[in-house]
Amino acid sequence: MMNAFDSQTICKPPTGRPFVPSTSTLKKSFKKDMATLKFMDGVQEPRFPTVRRTMRFHIPHEVEPLIVSDVCELIIGRKTKQTRHNNMLDLSLQYGHMLGVSREHARITYEGGCYYISDLNSCNGTFLNNVELTAHRKYAIASGDEVRIGHLIMVVSYS
Repeated sequence: MMNAFDSQTICKPPTGRPFVPSTSTLKKSFKKDMATLKFMDGVQEPRFPTVRRTMRFHIPHEVEPLIVSDVCELIIGRKTKQTRHNNMLDLSLQYGHMLGVSREHARITYEGGCYYISDLNSCNGTFLNNVELTAHRKYAIASGDEVRIGHLIMVVSYS
């Protein structure tokens, strides 16, 4: 009587070349269906960006930075029920109301390979490296710059 520990019942790994299925049967069974080709002819392949642009907003009292990817225009402010912008960096959870952040405080745009910030005529002002910005005028942002929105300080980095 053989048991599970007998040397003849233990499966031994195969020796020699690993098993590779023959591709000749796959080639014979694959036929191009005309209906599928017509359907695929009208479908465009999705275009993915080759380089992903990512902005990080480091806030001193937050553990993790706020991260935004592939945005050409970003409104910085506080989101409300009447907010009409899809691309908005909402600073409500970072005590934006208490720190003087307006509903639509500043705009960051990406043009010609560079990021720009402009103040949207906010009450408490927007500062770039402790210099107050003139309303509706674009200023270039470099990675590592300090942006102050009202009294909320953020360090901006991007890649």
